[in-house]
Amino acid sequence: MPAKKMTFTFPEEVASSFVRAIGPARRSKFVVDAVQAQLRERDRLLMEACIAANNDPETQEIEREFAALPDTMTEDWDESELSPAR
Repeated sequence: MPAKKMTFTFPEEVASSFVRAIGPARRSKFVVDAVQAQLRERDRLLMEACIAANNDPETQEIEREFAALPDTMTEDWDESELSPAR
């Protein structure tokens, strides 16, 4: 798998603990594993929030109201009209 070198800044106390606890040969893998675990947890929490929102009676009522609105859009979006004036 291709790799990308990155630079991060840690608080001194965290950096010192990290250097003491994790040997040089294992540091990159340790950081990758920690970041992947945090990203998975973030995705899990986001999925739970979406499920909760989709099961919320108020959200379901709003979705029913929107679904009942007529689709009166006759043209495609022109995104240039949405851009801030320059």
